[in-house]
Amino acid sequence: MSSGIAKTTRAVAAHQSALNSVIQKIQTLKEDLFTAQSQSKTLQKNLQQTDISIGALAKNIQLTQTQLTEQKKLLAQMTQQNDQYQSQLEKQRTLLAAQIRSAYLLGNQPYLKLLLNQESPEKFSRYANYYQYINRARLQAIQSIKQLVIKINENETNIQQRTETLNQTYQQQQQQKQDLRKKELQRKQLLDETNKKIQGKNEQLNKLYEDKTQLETVIKKIAAQPVITRAPGKPFRQMRGQLQWPVVGRIIQHFNQPLAQGRLHSTGILIKAPAGQQVRAISSGKVVFADWLRGFGLLTIIKHGDNYLSLYGRNQSLYVKTGDTVQAGQMIATVGNSGGFQQNALYFEIRYKGAPSNPGLWLRKA
Repeated sequence: MSSGIAKTTRAVAAHQSALNSVIQKIQTLKEDLFTAQSQSKTLQKNLQQTDISIGALAKNIQLTQTQLTEQKKLLAQMTQQNDQYQSQLEKQRTLLAAQIRSAYLLGNQPYLKLLLNQESPEKFSRYANYYQYINRARLQAIQSIKQLVIKINENETNIQQRTETLNQTYQQQQQQKQDLRKKELQRKQLLDETNKKIQGKNEQLNKLYEDKTQLETVIKKIAAQPVITRAPGKPFRQMRGQLQWPVVGRIIQHFNQPLAQGRLHSTGILIKAPAGQQVRAISSGKVVFADWLRGFGLLTIIKHGDNYLSLYGRNQSLYVKTGDTVQAGQMIATVGNSGGFQQNALYFEIRYKGAPSNPGLWLRKA
């Protein structure tokens, strides 16, 4: 009897030990999962901050490059103007020299000497008029030379100042490029670390689902906003097949293309284009979203009225903000790979009442 009880006690203890082991493993798995999720959120946050920093730096470089081009243009104009002043100065000097020679050949006789020589009144009057003409012309030439010398000196000072500004702008741009390269290296390290976390097919699928959920949440919020007044001109719904392309490039992912072994499908198109290339609004409307979104990077969404939206994702830099009114063809962003992607391309969607619509039906034939 006591032997049976002992066996039962040992069996219960063994089961309890096994149960405790399983509970401990479950707890460990939960802790690992929580840690992994926390790390994933941290990596996404770091990626977001890095993408935004890269976008701001790239935009600053573009603006600095524009300033640099303008400075060079102004400098060239000033140099050309200075050359013209120098040419005019030489002409005035030549004219003054000719006037001095004329006065010398005439004998350079003053009025009093002519009067004392008792020249005839007609001859005296002719000489007097000629002297007055020579003197006036000489004074005008001297005055012109003085003015040209002042202009040349001012222009040379301006050229020197512009040259210094140009050099400073150039140095600023070089520093910005160095900062950009550092940020891009930091981004690559973040991407490598992030990709290690989602190597499996299930992890990749889960990430795509989560990205899609993020976008759908934003679309629902936008749909709940008050309807905007339709922009002047042809209604968006009548522009089927007539809209300009948002960027010049080649489609590398088509609408409704299978993703994640066919378990998801693309709701937009992916247009390959060089980094920094301008992205333009396909039609006039109002910017209702301009921010970083997981899976879509720096994203701009434009509301066109009639329940139509256009989406522009993975941008390098954004040139508009929420609330801005844009016109068809206006630059709104530049092509990039933000959002955790390696390849530079524009992700583009058109939606009607929140549902994806094939962009190929709306854009002009290439």
